[in-house]
Amino acid sequence: MVFLLIPLRDQGAFGTITDMNDWSPQKLLNLLKNGENSRIEAKPCTEGVGDSCLQTICAFANEPGLGGGYILLGVREKGTRFVPVGIADIDKIQNDIFSKVKNAFGIVPKIQTAVECVEGKQLLALHVKELEHSRKPCEFIGKIDGRNKRITGVWRRHLNGDYECDIKALSDLIYERGNSGFEESVFPDSDMSDIDEEVVSRYRILRGRVRPDAFELTLSDEELLRTVSAVKKDCNGKLVPTVAGILLFGKKAALRRLIPAARVDYIRISGDEWLENPEKRFEYTSDFLEPLLLLLPRLEAMVMDDIPRKFALRDGQLQREDVPILPQKVVREALVNALMHRDYRDNRPSQILRFRGRLEVANAGRSLKSVHLLGETGSVLRNPKIASVLYDLQFAETKGSGIGLMRTLLSRSGMSTPEFCSDIHGNEFRAKYFLHHLFGEEQFAWLQRLNVKLSGEEAKALLLAKANGSVCSSMLREHSGLDILRVSRLFSRLCKKGLLIKHGKSIRTYYVLAGTMRIENDKLVPENDKLVPENDKLVPENDKLVPKNDKLVPENDKLSVNIAGLGKRSTFEELSVLVLGLCASSPKTPAELARMLCRRRRSLKAGVIKPLRMKGFLEYLYPEKENHPRQAYQITGLGIAYYKQHSREHT
Repeated sequence: MVFLLIPLRDQGAFGTITDMNDWSPQKLLNLLKNGENSRIEAKPCTEGVGDSCLQTICAFANEPGLGGGYILLGVREKGTRFVPVGIADIDKIQNDIFSKVKNAFGIVPKIQTAVECVEGKQLLALHVKELEHSRKPCEFIGKIDGRNKRITGVWRRHLNGDYECDIKALSDLIYERGNSGFEESVFPDSDMSDIDEEVVSRYRILRGRVRPDAFELTLSDEELLRTVSAVKKDCNGKLVPTVAGILLFGKKAALRRLIPAARVDYIRISGDEWLENPEKRFEYTSDFLEPLLLLLPRLEAMVMDDIPRKFALRDGQLQREDVPILPQKVVREALVNALMHRDYRDNRPSQILRFRGRLEVANAGRSLKSVHLLGETGSVLRNPKIASVLYDLQFAETKGSGIGLMRTLLSRSGMSTPEFCSDIHGNEFRAKYFLHHLFGEEQFAWLQRLNVKLSGEEAKALLLAKANGSVCSSMLREHSGLDILRVSRLFSRLCKKGLLIKHGKSIRTYYVLAGTMRIENDKLVPENDKLVPENDKLVPENDKLVPKNDKLVPENDKLSVNIAGLGKRSTFEELSVLVLGLCASSPKTPAELARMLCRRRRSLKAGVIKPLRMKGFLEYLYPEKENHPRQAYQITGLGIAYYKQHSREHT
């Protein structure tokens, strides 16, 4: 067992730690006999580790300046005394503590244990270390007394015990975190030998091209590194690299030793779904782990070499030219955004996934700016020091215009706009860039099959919804140049024609296709692979098109037969296949699925839908807000593979 020797804050009441015996159970018990201490909490723990113990761990990890705290287990308070009652199974309690702490906290605090026999009773002492400012707050994500009665889920320590933070107390922790970011922290086992002098020279060359008279070019290497916050002085006055310094200027060996998860994986996939073919998961992969100043140009070159090209003949030229479908500036902006805004505390490599029809860039770190505001002016930086260096070299911009630039360039090229998804709970940001034209031959043929008179802007709105799965006001304004009032009227006309369905409210409003349409008897109806009403008569209800008889029946014969033959005591596998089949056509709410399958909504959601989501077969339509009033479920790539395999067995 390893013990850390850390000086305590309240020396008058507690003394100073000099060796591990200073926080042994006996020592803690003696100190409790002298009166209550804000750094020590005593609990009996006779029936296992409860929520009260986890809340105290959360409080000690969060409280600023306290230096952590100590929990003494196996002690009961009787009057003014603390009496040892012992713990029957020490090993079980220790395993229970570490297991629950791992699962109950968003950011796991460091805990050490010490066991000692006091007055014939086995006692257990826990030392909870205070988290670094950049990692606070620690959130208790578990339930309290089996119920979701939480204010913020963040606990702090008070003289009289633990308390759950209100907005003010939580704001204090967030303020401290903002003033001491992870990128400014240092690694314990790092020194100036981890800085690559060749990368520093490369910075001088790149900076000189952008601004030859930059004052930092006249400084020595150490002064230059301090100017860009790549190094700082430790408590002994010695220069040491910061996390930002290692990421920007570090040697490959230092990156491998200190922060190996800063890796970027480039994965080439043959199909359009992840693991679509289990026997051939991907065509090839490449892993990159090097300083950002060298990594970004290499990644850009590799991605551009793998992007399809199209024929182009520029004005005034007689010779054809092959240009990439995705503009190079779009690719560069996508890569820079991923690495500049990445949460490097999260030990997950970034991924660049090259599917057959799209490019996906995924990195740890949810968007600090609402997805609906991406592209608007103003930028919120997670790593301002790294962003500043990339901005100085013109790799990136810090005005919040990068997303808008990408949309504009893609619109001019006739491409679909990118799709952005920020997963708050998973702490991930994912961007999708589609490798097909918005106005290609296939798209024009699809519009002609609708046999509906449309203006150019209306056709553009439908094609955007078809390509991206949905279309919103800002997306259409980027492509059409219309003002917000004209766009609103355009969407209203398309909804009245039955071509689009409105979802959401206010700035979160978006529109989806009413179905993949075809013409039948001079009427617009969904294709065969979609769900259609039994009597082909739709009525509006809460901005949604629902059948007049309130019963949806899939036109797909196999699915229809399986639903018709569904018994009251159907197995989980039978219901799973049907749920996945229904969600494969379009996202479905639990109420819609329950109505189609003649099941109770609550039992279907708890017994079938939730397990499918936990297995990765279904996912939320609104991942940023689980309790969205119109939350629905859509099938994933894994779900499609499972459905294709098992639907034959239940046919």
